[in-house]
Amino acid sequence: MNGQAGPLNEAVYGYYSLQIGDHPPDGWFVLWTKAQGIFPFHATDITGMAYKIGELQQQTDVYVGMALQKTKPEPGKRGTGANTAAICGVWIEIDCQEGVHKEKTENLPTKEQALGILKGLPVIPTVIMDSGGGYHAHWWLDAPLVFTTDDERQHGQDLVRRFQQAVAHVFHQQGFKVDTTSDLARVLRPPHTFNHKSGQPVMVTVDHYDASLRYRVDYLDACCPPATPPIPTSVLPMPTTPSAGPSGGQELVQYPPVELQPIIDGCAWLRHCRDDAATLPEPEWFAALSIVVRCVNGEQQAHALSSSYPGYSAVETDGKIRHAQAGGPRTCANIQGSLNAAAYCATCPHLSNGSSPITLGFLKTSIAQGAGFNMTDAGNMDIFAKANAADTRYVWVWQLWFLFDDVRWQEDKVGSIYQKAIATLRDLADQAKQLLPPKTAGYIIEHTLSSESRASLGNMLALAKSHPALAAVPEMFDADPWLLNLPNGTMDLKQQTFRSHAREDMLTKVAGVAYDPTSTCPLWLAFLVTIMAGNQALIGFLQRFAGYTLVGEVSEQSLILLYGTGANGKSVFLEILRFVLGEYAMQADFTTFTATKGQNVRNDIARLVGARFVTAVESEYGTPLAEAVIKQVTGGEPIVARFLFKEFFQFYPQFTLWLASNHKPIIKGGDHGIWRRIKLVPFAVTIPPEQQDSDLPSKLKAEAPGILNWMLEGSREWQRQGLNPPAEVMAAVSEYRGEMDLLAEFLDEKCVLGLGEKVKAKDLYKAYREFCEAEGEFVLGKKRFADLLLQRGFRKAKIGDMIWSGLGLKQSTAPAEPPFGPAGGWGSFR
Repeated sequence: MNGQAGPLNEAVYGYYSLQIGDHPPDGWFVLWTKAQGIFPFHATDITGMAYKIGELQQQTDVYVGMALQKTKPEPGKRGTGANTAAICGVWIEIDCQEGVHKEKTENLPTKEQALGILKGLPVIPTVIMDSGGGYHAHWWLDAPLVFTTDDERQHGQDLVRRFQQAVAHVFHQQGFKVDTTSDLARVLRPPHTFNHKSGQPVMVTVDHYDASLRYRVDYLDACCPPATPPIPTSVLPMPTTPSAGPSGGQELVQYPPVELQPIIDGCAWLRHCRDDAATLPEPEWFAALSIVVRCVNGEQQAHALSSSYPGYSAVETDGKIRHAQAGGPRTCANIQGSLNAAAYCATCPHLSNGSSPITLGFLKTSIAQGAGFNMTDAGNMDIFAKANAADTRYVWVWQLWFLFDDVRWQEDKVGSIYQKAIATLRDLADQAKQLLPPKTAGYIIEHTLSSESRASLGNMLALAKSHPALAAVPEMFDADPWLLNLPNGTMDLKQQTFRSHAREDMLTKVAGVAYDPTSTCPLWLAFLVTIMAGNQALIGFLQRFAGYTLVGEVSEQSLILLYGTGANGKSVFLEILRFVLGEYAMQADFTTFTATKGQNVRNDIARLVGARFVTAVESEYGTPLAEAVIKQVTGGEPIVARFLFKEFFQFYPQFTLWLASNHKPIIKGGDHGIWRRIKLVPFAVTIPPEQQDSDLPSKLKAEAPGILNWMLEGSREWQRQGLNPPAEVMAAVSEYRGEMDLLAEFLDEKCVLGLGEKVKAKDLYKAYREFCEAEGEFVLGKKRFADLLLQRGFRKAKIGDMIWSGLGLKQSTAPAEPPFGPAGGWGSFR
């Protein structure tokens, strides 16, 4: 007992004995107090350390090093990272609002919030201790990680740092501050000692302990992002291979989704788990989860199984579900031997047929125990549908297969559906071989081999297109306009929540950048100030319009027109938003929205299904907008379109239209229905050549996560105040409308239009000026007047005088004298 006089702290003794295991490495624990310095204890002398802590804990704060030191530390020194011999796990320290801290606490979670987050992590802590001022969470290794080289020690340091960053990021996403304390020489409070910071001693208690949660190093390593800062995710990333699960987890085949009911029907133990769920011990409950979560609607089934337990917590159950998904389904041998289930397993007729109860569900859904499975093309269709219904859909009107890739439903452009069909047949043969009598299995294996022919595969898939579990219509996809899919999760723009991807959302797009709430975009903000000449009203409007664009609805019935001559930043602005929005962005040809004769098959419109951000750029004079199309795509009414050689289908537009032009497009109509939709933002600044930066787009793209946050803030502002166009926008629209309306009226009342018509430019402008003065309207300058005529398709040439062709003045307006000399004096100008 090392001669210690104090009482034995039994909790400390038990804690460190369990943590370090039966074979302690050669190294030294460091016990430290601020008042008395260090007390080193060899890893084999946990008893001595427990006595010393019992002696010290009443008078002072006691801390123990997270790592064993290679050599006995010198007096007064707590040890160093370079002298580390081993670690028994990874850890994180969470300060909470209830504690006494040097810094302000407004960004700290409460204890209730912190505990909920920790218990909801997919990698569940082995131990969570209430330190008095917050929580210490520990993830124990299945055996101490011993360092024999500097490289191994550095890997251990990196593991702790990266793991802490990943956990801290989950807190950051919810607005909470967490400091990382990853140095290997870190000391933390041991259990059942006292925190004296507040003056009144508070005991350090264990709020959560699960002895079964010990992790392999490679598993924890796989749970960490590879670099600093961590890739933002809504939860910790999980490894994709079953071998990366916690120690003791099963390394079984990855079964496709199965039906739960056949498993319950065939497994007495699982029936017991269902019937006695309210009193089920946690190890047995978790074993049941490992099977239930792999079934169709597994997460909902797992919550249903858990909800009758008196201490049920949806958040904690979600964490357990993720942990169960990371390992394999529990085996029959484990259930029978480790969970005292021998009584349920003794008479099981299936025990020799499969390695886990889950095979009962697969057996019945895949091959129906050899009965009711028709060895025909239609039977193959049923097998394919049951094995792949979770992640496969066929859309008849588009004649396309869609596959869920864990992020979104994606069009199958490379024929992956054939590989899924082949894999289904081969899985069927493997399962028959494992689970059925040899003779029955032989029939099925022979059938699957013959079904791998090109004709049989084609027949299977042709029939599967109409299977109720696989057939889909376009309206099923992207139906919720408030969901924005991102590479690392899905944002609910209405609820302002961020969660994991879900196939049930039926999203077909994903934005170009991941969500990281901590990212900023200072260069982007400076760019906006430059191109908008510092006009914060216009910048705010652009932000709200960009935020409105994130939402897949057109309730504002508006499009935005970015107008201005070249070198003004509007192309770069649109390029960056397209980059941020990724697959939600679509660049359309301007002719999609201009008046074009004889365009019946609108496959250019059809390709905009599911888009949110549609841009079109025009630099030509005289382009008239297709006003009926504009009203349709901004009005929220259904659009009928079709792809070439495919069926017509109907869809509701979800995109916001952004037009950019060096010249204002022609709008012939004067009705309020078209003009109320136009929101014109003038880009009046011209960037001088010496100030133009060819690398600016690349630099701005580096800020893409921050620009996404800028757009999200714009969405919140739009929801709060609407688009709220500033006076500058409304004035620009009024001027635009005035240009279009008054010129149209002049041409209608005072001019005659036709290919053979011509008029002197000075006479035409004189007539226009007199018309405006008579109407009491503003008179455009000669250059602007000429520009508008050019935009409408009229042409001018110089034959002595400047001549306009394609229009002339009506007789009541024309000058009395012959305008071009003697009759027929047009000469060669034809």
